[in-house]
Amino acid sequence: MPGMELPYPQSICFDLDGTLVDSVADLTVACNLMLEEVGAGPLDESTVRGYIGDGARKLVERALGGIELDIDHALRRFRHHYAAHLLDHTQPYPGVSQTLERLQRMEIPLAVVTNKPHDHAVEIVKGLHLERFFPVVVGARPGIPVKPAPDMLQTALEELGRKAEGSWMVGDSLNDIKVAHAVGCTAIALSYGIGRRADLQAADPAVILDHFPDLLDLLERDPSPDPS
Repeated sequence: MPGMELPYPQSICFDLDGTLVDSVADLTVACNLMLEEVGAGPLDESTVRGYIGDGARKLVERALGGIELDIDHALRRFRHHYAAHLLDHTQPYPGVSQTLERLQRMEIPLAVVTNKPHDHAVEIVKGLHLERFFPVVVGARPGIPVKPAPDMLQTALEELGRKAEGSWMVGDSLNDIKVAHAVGCTAIALSYGIGRRADLQAADPAVILDHFPDLLDLLERDPSPDPS
């Protein structure tokens, strides 16, 4: 984005699914194994893609549709299957690792803020060798409302020791834009994930990027960060 002027970030927080990694295939496998147990037919990846973004419980509720079943039981079965298939097909999007390396060299503190269950988020970050970039990972855990509630992003910023003002939230969904606005971060939207571009634009992010490495075009200028 040549010419785009944004505050140089004190920190950058990233969503996980649809932003850093493409996990749809493994989420689809877990959904379909859960559905098979209850005698329901499978879903295709495009359908599951539309169900992602609001946490595991919402994903399971949407996958079940009108099936009469204890959601807590179905969620436990989904999580059991997903834990066994977390990294079968999940991979970082093109350019993610290289871009994160550049951001790390710029000494910008980085965090992951995701509605995915915390233990799964940590395992994926470690399994894909991304943990060296992220001293802080905040996933869904008891007692912290998920995005777009502000709590998870506030928690990540507190653990990074950074303020919301001057920090960026980067993600592919409306929840990511909404939580950035709620907390006071700069919202950076990515068009290649689960969110539709028109919906992202209507939510008024600072900018919409089409490729992850485009972040560097916003940053490769003389920085003037104020970490105070």
